[in-house]
Amino acid sequence: MSYGYSNGWQVGMDTTINKPAAGTGGGLSFDQGVAVSMGALSALASIGSAYAQSQAMRAKASFDDKMAEINMRFSDLRGADALARAEKDVRRRRVEAKKTIGSQRASFGAQGIALNDGTALEAQEETAAFAASDVLTIRNNAWREAWGYKVAAFTGQTATMMESSGIRFSAGQTLLTGGINAARDIASAAREYRRTR
Repeated sequence: MSYGYSNGWQVGMDTTINKPAAGTGGGLSFDQGVAVSMGALSALASIGSAYAQSQAMRAKASFDDKMAEINMRFSDLRGADALARAEKDVRRRRVEAKKTIGSQRASFGAQGIALNDGTALEAQEETAAFAASDVLTIRNNAWREAWGYKVAAFTGQTATMMESSGIRFSAGQTLLTGGINAARDIASAAREYRRTR
């Protein structure tokens, strides 16, 4: 038994079994101190790692949500553009129909045929009917194009929302798991500390 410096650092320790000598007040050995410190550091590392990971997951979910919203806006713009282009095509088709009817009337008039009766009238009505049908087709195609953009964006946004919800849940679970691991490390360090008292 030694009451001076033993092993270079311990005072009042039994050098053969590395336990406190009687009447010296006890304390932690170097190995025990390291074990307790490592338990505390491990707990801090678990909490820090879990927090950082959960924050990264939440940031990804927020980014995905914003991108889905941007995609939805772009889809709305593409749909509006499709409808605007359709209206231009409608105006152009109506102008063409009027020109065609004008040419028909001029031709029939030059031949001395009555413009508002018989064959001449039927030809003009047919041209107008074809133009009206084309207008409906143009608008219908544009509406379907715009609707396709909207459905695709909505579907994408819904899928992103579901995925983001899962990511946020996983982030919470990661934080919870990190907390549990930290609590376990702290409890282990506390047991080691009590064992040496």
